[in-house]
Amino acid sequence: MKFEILDIDEYNMFLKKHPLNNFLQSPLMDTVSNMKRQQVYYVGIKQENNILCATRLISINARLGKKYFYSPRGLIIDYNNFELLKTFTKELKKFIKSKGGFELIIDPNILYKQRDINGDIVGNGFDNSSIINNLKKLGYNHLGFTRGNDISRQARWQFAIDIRNKTEEEIFCNFKSNTRNLISKAIKTNVKIEELNYDDLYKFKNITEETSKRIGFSDKSLEYYQAMYNSFVPNKKAKFLLATLDLSEYLKEIEGNKEILSNRLEKLEKSEEFVKKSKKDNLIEEINNLEKRINKTRQIIDNDGKNISLSAALFIMYGNEITYAFSGNVEKYMIFNGAYLMQWHMIKYAIENEFEKYNFSGISGVFDKNDSEYGVYEFKKGFNGVVEEYIGEFSLPITKYYYINKVIHKLKK
Repeated sequence: MKFEILDIDEYNMFLKKHPLNNFLQSPLMDTVSNMKRQQVYYVGIKQENNILCATRLISINARLGKKYFYSPRGLIIDYNNFELLKTFTKELKKFIKSKGGFELIIDPNILYKQRDINGDIVGNGFDNSSIINNLKKLGYNHLGFTRGNDISRQARWQFAIDIRNKTEEEIFCNFKSNTRNLISKAIKTNVKIEELNYDDLYKFKNITEETSKRIGFSDKSLEYYQAMYNSFVPNKKAKFLLATLDLSEYLKEIEGNKEILSNRLEKLEKSEEFVKKSKKDNLIEEINNLEKRINKTRQIIDNDGKNISLSAALFIMYGNEITYAFSGNVEKYMIFNGAYLMQWHMIKYAIENEFEKYNFSGISGVFDKNDSEYGVYEFKKGFNGVVEEYIGEFSLPITKYYYINKVIHKLKK
């Protein structure tokens, strides 16, 4: 067995065939790393020209001119093969030290324990505790079974749907009734889903920025989204989607509905047949509600124009799954349910193109309805999948500066 710096093409071929493949370990992410002026390395262990394990390593500048290394959703290895893991770890330590690094951080693409839709552990389900133990034996520090949605790190909790061998009808029928109704309502309202091109990414950014300010998280820069577009979209590995609504068409529809109900009411009032008062009152209430919607829609048209953007999202299509990566919603237009239709649009795409998993990405891992982030989980839960929990983040000391840095960080906090 020999540790080597790998050619990108041979690494990419290995990654694509490995069960732990993921877009964060893909060379497609190098565009983003280059934008951040981060050095990227591809290293692995070979035996007779066959790659046994590998990883994409990023060198990140820290304080005092020091560097730490990060392998996002890596390493790409059989974690149950302790001897191989031991050898790779030993060689990684030597390599990182030679490049001036003091620490290696990994957050493996390995789920911890099997959980159901409510986040409860499944009896007799899978349990990868042994992998955590293997890493600890080799000197990796486990950074805890964290909860909460820290966007500066990879999500430890997420929500996903297994779509293998499922039809659109089966998947749709499994959604919660409220989710089905809101999707149907968006379709009836004539909400459209369109793919953005590079020059229109500012529309995406405007929505994610508005959302980040409202909810209180740091948005990515426009340059970041442009880098993702340039790397993933030409390779058909990503879609930037926008949910839109033509309010002139919407206004015509609700005005038409009002006219139909008004004619029905007029006929009832002229009819000599006995008509229950409740039936008449219900019609009047429906007409009044439509009138309110008409006035509201006219007000939006006067302020924002006839064509409005409702929601935006970036979806990554890599390996056997589609990942709902970044998104935002225009708060005042959430009543049009663009986000629900966008999810259904991409779930149908995933089924049609035979992906195995639809990954809604991060949730907090806190299942208390009073939690501030519960709404994110509740939205995703409506699509009826399961909660997934990763084994978490690990830190491997490389040099003594690792411990000095910990003290400095503690003092700063």
